[in-house]
Order: sequence, then C-alpha cells, then structure tokens
Amino acid sequence: MPNSPSSDGTALTGIDLSKTFRLRDAALGWRSLRAVDGVSFEVGWGETFGIVGESGSGKSTIGKLLLKLTDATGGNIILDGVHIEAMNERQFRPFRKRIQIVFQDPLSAFDPRRTVVDSVSETMRLSSLAPKERTKAVDRLLDEVGLDPALGRRYPRQLSGGQLQRASIARALAPGPDIVFLDEPTSALDVSIRGQVANVLRDRQEQRRLAYVLVAHDWSVVEFLADRIAIMYLGEFVEVGYKRQCLGRPLHPYTRALMTSAGRIGSSQPIRLRGELAPIAGEGCRLGGRCPLVQSRCSEPQKLIEYEAGHWARCWRAPELGANQAVAAPL
Repeated sequence: MPNSPSSDGTALTGIDLSKTFRLRDAALGWRSLRAVDGVSFEVGWGETFGIVGESGSGKSTIGKLLLKLTDATGGNIILDGVHIEAMNERQFRPFRKRIQIVFQDPLSAFDPRRTVVDSVSETMRLSSLAPKERTKAVDRLLDEVGLDPALGRRYPRQLSGGQLQRASIARALAPGPDIVFLDEPTSALDVSIRGQVANVLRDRQEQRRLAYVLVAHDWSVVEFLADRIAIMYLGEFVEVGYKRQCLGRPLHPYTRALMTSAGRIGSSQPIRLRGELAPIAGEGCRLGGRCPLVQSRCSEPQKLIEYEAGHWARCWRAPELGANQAVAAPL
C-alpha cells in the first residue's frame, strides 16, 4: 500500500477504497462503472496529497467519498484514527466540520440570494461560536484570506472570480477543519490570479497545519502545493510518489504523457497517447489501448510496485522509464 504519512502523524487514511456506480444505458441496459477501484493513501498533518488525471479518471469521486457525499462500495476511510466509512448522517455530523471542500467554480458554489457573509456564517454554525460572535469572526476570516470584509456584504455575482474563491476558502475554513478537499481550486480563475489564490491556500495550511487533498489539472499548482502526488487513470492509482520523484523521474507512461501534453517534460523522450479516455475490458493495463509502449505482457494484471522508497508505479516498463530522466520544465 503506497502510504507515506508525514513524520508528524496521519490526518486521513484511505484503504482499498472503491466506488461502483450502476448506470443505465439506453442501448446496453444496466452496467457497472468502477469510478474508484481499490485506491489507498495517507495524508499527514500539514501535508498536501495531490491527485492528477484526466476528467473521468475518478479524482472527484474520491472527494465525494471522503466528504461522505456518496457511500463507498468498499474500503475504509479513517479520519484522525476514527473509521467514518460506515457512519450514517447522524453519526457523521460531529465529524463534518473537520473535513471541508473548496469547489472548482466559486460562483456556482454560493447561493446567489445570500450575501457572502451570510454563506460563510452559515458554515460557521458547525463551529462552537455563539451566533453573536460569528459576524466578527467571519470578518476576521475574510481579512485572513486577503478579502476586504466590506466585500462580504455583497452578493456572489458582485465579486470577481478571485475574490469569490478567496471567500470560498474562508467558508471552508470557517468551521475550523483539519482536512480540506481542494477540487480544482484555481482552474476557473484567470491565470493572473491563480498564483495569488495558491499562495492563500499554502499560507493558511502553514498557519493552521491543515491536511489538503488536492485535485488539479494545472501542473504549476500541483508543483507549488503538493508534497506527494498520485496519478490516477480509470479508477486506479498508476503512480504514487513524492513530488520530486513523480515530476523528476516519472515511472508510468501515463504520467509522462500528461507531463508531455502540459509542456512539462524536459527530456528527449516525450510520450503521446492515442485516442480518448474510455473504459476497457480485461484485467491488464487500462492504458494499454492508448499507450505507445504497450507490449504483450501488458494484458496481465499489474500491481503497484515500490521501485524506490516512497515511489510506486503500476507498469511493467517502469524500470526502463525510470532510467530516462525527465525533469519537469521550470515554471
């Protein structure tokens, strides 16, 4: 199991997590979709665990499982030593304030009929603050994330994307969480302000010793915020490692292909995939139909193997790829 918690202890653990959806197709009838298929990870206090992959790979489903917005089909979720996967809503309610989310699109995440202060204050109800103390606390929190408290009296449509995402961060921090799930927190923002929001997230993490689970397509945000990275493809982790390992010497063709498409490969051996992400049958490599390095052995089941301390990959050709340096291009 590719777990490498921080030296200060473990905030969150996922063990063999899986989620299968039953979908109805007009032509094929009912079918099963394995959105998450046996993933395991740990996140230490003050650490950021990044998950990278194409849309449809299962990244956001992991967030829904952690937040208990959907129930896991199998596996365990352990929050600060407590199993939460089998809790019902009533049992989980005391834990809800401990794990929060920053959404991808801040505008759609806020109620357009309520001011920003009202929305943040509503989340703060999960904390132990008395109602009369909440407004002042919200103002302090907005100031903490770099937003003028006066803007909190406005409606979401009256704020810019960057201002509203700062408010979204404040709302996630309002109950005093231990863990925050960051669902593409900068992808809906202008390039000019993505760095500002990323700085706010890192500063708040350092101040509060928060654990982050980060889902992102933007490699610059991953490189800036993440301590460890999992590369996800069709429900599986295909590579897991420390940031310097995954970016400096990727062991899986999919990792290298994602870095190639993002202009992040600095070697002479880029990898480009064929076709689009689509589920395939069989127990072999799920990337096989798209991978230019595919060989006959790829039809056999593959497990995550630790090739160096803390660096895991699910590919028969990992040793070969690891021998070829592919240092990430500078920001």
